[in-house]
Amino acid sequence: MSKQNANIYVSETPVTPTVPSSFPTPILSPDDKTQKPNYHTVPATALPDEQPALSVPYYYVTQQYLKDNISYLYVMGILLLMIYLILQLGSLEFIRRKSRFKEQRGCIKVYHTPYSTPFSYSYNIFLPTNIEPEKQKFVLAHEESHIWHRHFYKLLFL
Repeated sequence: MSKQNANIYVSETPVTPTVPSSFPTPILSPDDKTQKPNYHTVPATALPDEQPALSVPYYYVTQQYLKDNISYLYVMGILLLMIYLILQLGSLEFIRRKSRFKEQRGCIKVYHTPYSTPFSYSYNIFLPTNIEPEKQKFVLAHEESHIWHRHFYKLLFL
């Protein structure tokens, strides 16, 4: 039987301490102290009234995992975004190589591309091949304003 006093349990049955089986006990022969110890283990006995393991809610485990590994997750996210950025820049360079050079306007190169939407990056402007000549002047002025305002580099920085 156990008595309860202010949430402290006191056992009425005597308990003898036991040595767990994982701790080896060395035995030396009494006549030769230089001899290496002979290790053997003492068998373990079950403790009376063993308590079951505590159950931990899953959200606590998840929170603890995130606290322990948040820096690794952050670095992995940065690496994935860098890989994505490199792939996107590679696809822009692929489009530039696939397009046909039309003219050079100062330091800006103008290309004709099979894509239907005009766009620019760095100092390159890409125009659709089927654009009307009267609209081409306005599109070029618009894309040049993107270049002079450095929109590509701002997006790259962000």
